[in-house]
This record gives sequence, C-alpha cells and structure tokens, in this order.
Amino acid sequence: MKTKSFLTIVVLGIMALGIVSCSNEDTGDSQNLPVSAPIFYHVVDTVYTPFFTAGSFSFNNFLFWGNNKGNLSISAPDGVQMKNQAPYVLSWDKNLGLGIYPVNITAKNSEGFAEDNIVLVSELGGDFVMTYNHNSESTIHGMSIRKPVHFNEKGELWYNDPWDSGNSISGSWSCISKNEIEGSYSKSGQIDQYFLKVTLNYDNLTGLPKLNGYWYETEPAMGQEKGVISFNFDRDSEFATTYYSQNKQWDPNFASEDFPQIYHPFDSIKQSDFGGWFTAYCDAIPNEKGYRLYLGVDKKIFRGVENSKETWSWVSDNEIQGTFMEHSDFVESEDKFITFKGSVAMDHRGLPVISGYWYTGKEAAEGLEAGKIKLYYENWDDWWGEGW
Repeated sequence: MKTKSFLTIVVLGIMALGIVSCSNEDTGDSQNLPVSAPIFYHVVDTVYTPFFTAGSFSFNNFLFWGNNKGNLSISAPDGVQMKNQAPYVLSWDKNLGLGIYPVNITAKNSEGFAEDNIVLVSELGGDFVMTYNHNSESTIHGMSIRKPVHFNEKGELWYNDPWDSGNSISGSWSCISKNEIEGSYSKSGQIDQYFLKVTLNYDNLTGLPKLNGYWYETEPAMGQEKGVISFNFDRDSEFATTYYSQNKQWDPNFASEDFPQIYHPFDSIKQSDFGGWFTAYCDAIPNEKGYRLYLGVDKKIFRGVENSKETWSWVSDNEIQGTFMEHSDFVESEDKFITFKGSVAMDHRGLPVISGYWYTGKEAAEGLEAGKIKLYYENWDDWWGEGW
C-alpha cells in the first residue's frame, strides 16, 4: 500500500511539473524577468502650449516599470493631470493660466522609485485691437488705433502701420503672475514710453480672449493710472495669428480627406510622405502676415483654389523649395508669386518647421532674398483627432 501511494505521489508530481512547464512556455517566462526600480528616460525639459488651449504630452514610451508596475503620482498646478494607468499622458485643460509651471512626476514600485521633472509653459500670442482712453475711472474704451497689436511668445509686441510709420509702436511684455501682464511700448521715432498692466480673461459672449487694465506714463503703480486700456482679440484680422493657427478656432474650410494633416507630434519626418497644412510667416512683410498653405504629397500647394502654378519639391536631403500665390484669388496674376527655400527640422512641439528665405516671383536666386520665412506645421491632434 505504501509503495502504491508513493508511486501515485511521484506520478502526480511529474504531472504537476509538466503543467508548470507548459504554463511557463505559454507566458514566455515573463515571471522569470529581473525586477528593478522604475526608470524614466528624460527626453524633454520644456513643453510649450498656446494659451486657452487644452493639450497633452505622452510619457508612454519614456517610462520603464522594471517588470514590476507600481503607482504614478504627479505634482502640478490645477488643471494638469496624469492618470495612473497606461497610456501615461500628461494633459491640461484650456483654463491653465499664462505662465511657467514646474511639473514633477514620480513612478514608484516595490523596488524603488524614479522621478522626472519638466516645465510646462503657457504662452501668449496673437493679434489684439488696442483701445484706450484718458479716464482711469471709466469702463468705456472710447479711442482705438483700429489696427491689431501683435503679441508673440518671445515677450514682444508691435504694430506696424504700412501707411504711416509714425503711428507704429513696438515694445515688450512679461507675465508677472497667473494671467497678469505688464509691458511697455513707444511710438516709432519717439523716446517717451508708455506702460501697461492688464489681466487676461475671456469675453462672456464670444469666449475670445481679451486683456483689460490700465496704462501709465511711468512704471505701473497704484494711483498713477492715466486711463483704461484693453486689447480685444481680433478674430476678423486679415493676419494669421498664433491663436488661430495653434488653437484651431477658425473654420477649416478646406480640411477634408483630400487635404489631411499627416504628422502628429514627434513623428519621424520622411520625404516620401511629407506634407500637410502650414502657416508661413514672411518677416519683411508688414505685420508678419501669415499665409496658409497645404503642401500636398503630390508636390502641389493648395491655397483655396486648385491650380498648377503653385508647387513645391525637395532640393536636397532636408531642404524644400516652393512657389505659391500671394492671394489665392489672384490665379491669373503673374506678379503675385512668392517663392521660398528652407530647411526642414523638428520644432519644440515635435512637429515640422521650415526655415529659410522668401523671394518675390518664381525663382530663388542667391542675393535676391526678400526676407526670412518660417512655415509652422499646424497641430490638429487636440482638435480633430487622428486622420485630420
């Protein structure tokens, strides 16, 4: 009886080993992989986002759990979050104020922890119509230069009057706290400076951004206000703006399956399928007027009217040359062409940018450069999703 029982135990033991062996084969021996503390692969110091825009940045490919998944935590301002589950995406809503925000992300498991730190920068940009008066107690902005003042993310502001240079202004601005801005400017050819202190908020009816506050003849100080000043976002401006090009508030009249966006942030740039919607800025043109171009994979440029006169091509491994019409409705005009030539690189958003020079006419000849040009790829991921 004891021998029979012993044989039974041996047989059962062999069967159990067989089951365990099969189980290990089915799972690819994952249980035998070495376990370690998490590892963050630091790939970026700063993430930029236009103001009043929801956005995201993926860490999914930059976090290794050491074969032992644990918990993810984040230290960040209100409105910035990351879920404790894959895919690991840092996201923020459109109410994130202007400013610079440190973000700390910690991954922790039973073997230890790892941290990554980035800076999230919410930037101001766009064309605003400046109105002002000489009564600091008034809420009516009775006077206006009726032309857009341009704010950019570098802290610069200007208005270039193409008809009266004496009416042009230039200056600077900075964010002193969440959504609060101070700046100064002067008129062309004048020494006197004017100062401003305004707060960014949004119109209750239109939802568009505006800057409201006071202007001064000296550094901003309580009781020294000379009048009320406001900058209302100019949605009817003829000039392309940071707000429109990055926040996608315009009506995408030509966005369709025929004119799709191709790249998403940090996609590799390939000549074979390069293309998509770009906004081009020629710096020698008054007010940095923006031109919206669609660079097709078929090497045609689309500006609203299809024609064979607007094309582009690769001229070297990383250099592009193209020709487009200054106005899409001037199809029959032969003297309204702009030619550009520039190198292609990836900007801080992980999207293509073309930097180079522009020329009047259809040729790009050395020594005939009219000015510098940059073509920024429009990021539609947050607004239109995959396929746009």
